[in-house]
Amino acid sequence: MPVLLHNKRFIILSQYEYFSQRIMAIKDAHRRGVALIGNPGIGKSSFLIFMLLKRLVNQEHVVLALRSRVYVFNSNGVFATRSGTDLAVLFDSPAYKDVLALVDSDEEVREPDPGLVHSGLFAVHATSPQQARYKIWVNQKRAITLVMDPLTIDDMHALVSLESPHCLREEVEAAMLMYGSNSRTIADIFQDPDGDLLQETKIAQSLDRLSLSQLEELIRKPDDGDKQITHALIQSASSRPPPQEGDRRYLATDTMVHSIASPYIWKLLYKKFMDSSLQEIRRLFVSLAGMTSSNAMRGWLFEAWSHDRLCQGEFAFTLTEMVKISSRLVRGQNTRQLPLGPKREFEIYPSSTKFANTKDGDKYYVPQEGNNPTFDSFIRVSHQLGIGFQMTISPTHALKVKGLELLSKRIDTKERMFVFVIPTGHTFDCETSTRWMNKFKFYILEVDFGHPILQKGVSLRLETPSDDSEMDMSE
Repeated sequence: MPVLLHNKRFIILSQYEYFSQRIMAIKDAHRRGVALIGNPGIGKSSFLIFMLLKRLVNQEHVVLALRSRVYVFNSNGVFATRSGTDLAVLFDSPAYKDVLALVDSDEEVREPDPGLVHSGLFAVHATSPQQARYKIWVNQKRAITLVMDPLTIDDMHALVSLESPHCLREEVEAAMLMYGSNSRTIADIFQDPDGDLLQETKIAQSLDRLSLSQLEELIRKPDDGDKQITHALIQSASSRPPPQEGDRRYLATDTMVHSIASPYIWKLLYKKFMDSSLQEIRRLFVSLAGMTSSNAMRGWLFEAWSHDRLCQGEFAFTLTEMVKISSRLVRGQNTRQLPLGPKREFEIYPSSTKFANTKDGDKYYVPQEGNNPTFDSFIRVSHQLGIGFQMTISPTHALKVKGLELLSKRIDTKERMFVFVIPTGHTFDCETSTRWMNKFKFYILEVDFGHPILQKGVSLRLETPSDDSEMDMSE
C-alpha cells in the first residue's frame, strides 16, 4: 500500500494541495503531462491517491496505474486491467481526452506503459529521480517535470506518531539528521526495536559497494547511479522555493539539486575514505563543491576538510587567542603553537558512549549526533591537555551550555582548549559567559586550503553564509 496510508486514515502532507493545484493549472494550460519526481518514501504514491480521491469526489473520470494494474473510473463504475494490454486503443477514445492518468513507478514498474503516456490521457507520473524511469516519455511529449521536496520535520512527526504516538518531534528530527527523510526508514526506526541496526546495515552495504571513483561519479550524476546506492546516500530536492501562481515558473519545469542524504551519512562517507591520499580526498571535495549551492553543504565540505587536517596530525598549527570584550569573544593578538603529534584514528561515537571510553589519546573523536550544535570533534593531546574543535564558515557561532558541559566531561583534563576552525582570512566572533572562560581557553585556527602538501592549481570557493547554517556534529 502507499506509504502514508495507515489503517483507515490517510495522511495529507503539507505540499499535496500545492502540487494538486499546480498540476491542474499545467493541465489547463494545455501542457502534455507531468512527471512528479522525488526520493522514495516522501509520499509520491500517496499523492496519487490524494489526486484520485479529489477526482472521484467531483465525479470526474480518472485512471490510476498502480503496481502493474490499471484502474479505470468512469460513469459506469470502475474496472481493472493489467499494464501491457493494448491501452492505447482504449485511451485514444475521445471520452478519455485529457482525463487524468495517475501513474506510479515502483520496484515492479520502472517505466510507464506507453498507452498511458502516449494517448489522449493527461499523465501524472510519480517516479524516483532516476532519469531512466521518465526521461524518454517526458522528452517525447515535452512534458513538465516537478520536484517534490523531502518531508518536513512536522510532516514526518505526524506520520510517525500514527504508530508511535509517544515519539517527540525532537526525536524525529534527530532520526532525520541521522538517516535522511525516507518516511519508511524513519517509521522503521521507531516501530522496530532493531530499526537503527537494520538501517546501519543498509548504509554499510551501500558504502561497501563503492570505490572512490564510483563515489565521485555518484555525486556528479546521482541520476545515473545504482538505485539502492543512490537512494540510501543521495537526497534530491527542488533547487528553488516552490513558485506560486502568477510566477512564470509555476507552469514550467522545476530544476533539481542533489545532496548527501544526512550529516551522519556524510560522516560515514568521509570516514570510509579517510585512508585515501590527500590528493584523492581533495578531488572528492571539489566534486562536492561543484554540485551544490547550499550553505549547509559548504559547511559540510569545510568540516570534513578540517577533520582531515586535524586527524592527520604531523604538523604544528598556529592558534590565535580569543579574548572577551563585553559579552563576546573576539580575536586577540597572542598566538600559540599546537603540535598534534602523529596521525590519530578517526572514530565516530554515539552520545550514549561512556565518558571513560573516549579517553584514548590516539583517537580523533567525532560525535555521531547531528543536533544540539556545540563541537564537531575533540582529542586528548596528553593527560594534561584536551582540545575541542568547532568548524565553521559563519562569521559567528552559538555555544550551547549543554554541549560545553558534555565536552568538559569528555576531556576532563587539567587544561581544556576550545578551538574554532575557520577558513583563512575569515572574520569570526561569538558570545560566551565568564563561567566558560574559566573552564576553557578559546582560540581560532585558520585552515588554508592552499597548504603546500595539497594538490596545487585547484581552489575551493567558500561563500560565507549570513547565519550559522553549516553542519554541526555535536552532542
